[in-house]
Amino acid sequence: MNKAEPTEPISIIVAADAAYAMPLTVTLHSALRRLDKDREVEIVIADGGLGAANCARIQTALGGAHPRMTLRFIAPQMERFAGFNSGIYSQSTYLRIMVPEFFPSGRKKALYLDSDILVTTNLAPLWDTDLGSFPAWAVQDYALGAFDEFVRDRFPEIEAPAGAVYFNAGMLLFNLPVWESEKISERAFQFLDQHSHRLSFPDQDALNATLAGNWGRLDPRWNIQVSNVGVVPSLEMPTNGPTNQAAVDSLSGVCHFTVAKPWHPEYTGKLSWSWACETVRTGWRSLPQAATLWVRQAVARNGGRIRRRMKFLSPPQVRADEV
Repeated sequence: MNKAEPTEPISIIVAADAAYAMPLTVTLHSALRRLDKDREVEIVIADGGLGAANCARIQTALGGAHPRMTLRFIAPQMERFAGFNSGIYSQSTYLRIMVPEFFPSGRKKALYLDSDILVTTNLAPLWDTDLGSFPAWAVQDYALGAFDEFVRDRFPEIEAPAGAVYFNAGMLLFNLPVWESEKISERAFQFLDQHSHRLSFPDQDALNATLAGNWGRLDPRWNIQVSNVGVVPSLEMPTNGPTNQAAVDSLSGVCHFTVAKPWHPEYTGKLSWSWACETVRTGWRSLPQAATLWVRQAVARNGGRIRRRMKFLSPPQVRADEV
């Protein structure tokens, strides 16, 4: 009887600096506790300036999240990004382009997640996607879905198939051998060397320009861009099957806070309580702290209505000349 070929661990990689230490922990914890407990899981954290204290805290927070999890931190060479325009983002945003460098030779897959994500379902079906010949798989950007507007019209020298769409780079499923054979990282950095000053979303624009439509479209549930749900009237059909619209509507998947962030007191969007509860599970916040944040967000969310009601209930002001 032939021995079964060993399977790779589910390899999830994130990258951040100290400003995103807590959100990064929430992203990973929410993913780990929902994964099948019999699957081996590898977590890789590209340290873009987290600091020793945050690294220790992250390790403690994730320690009991999954029984078969291993965790390793890597210290990438940030000097490669020194001359790039980062816009409103930190230089850690460029680390996703380097993902294949962070895994040993022979690995076939890696799953990159941004650190402003809440995972609300089991990621195993996403990981088990047949990658085919695409270098990467992603989800169309809900708000910036037009490849022509954001890439082709600005850089007409780029060759891409008709109907190419623009993806959001907050979740990327890497086909490592194909990515490396096509030198995607090197080509993306060459593009940034020439054009980073012209880009609004530097790393994402560079990857879209480099892949130029040569990527697999995943079900939108694998990058539900919470702030932009419904902005694009209709998304392109996924490459590997129909959209699970029920999952998207119920926010069951990879929920990505692309604009407003749920750790801010003024956040008025969806999943605020779910995100707050995950901070408690990580130990990063106490329940009273999480509840206080949620109440402040609820006040912000309903502030206009509350103010109108208070004005209606307030007694009329009496002028001095009426007394």
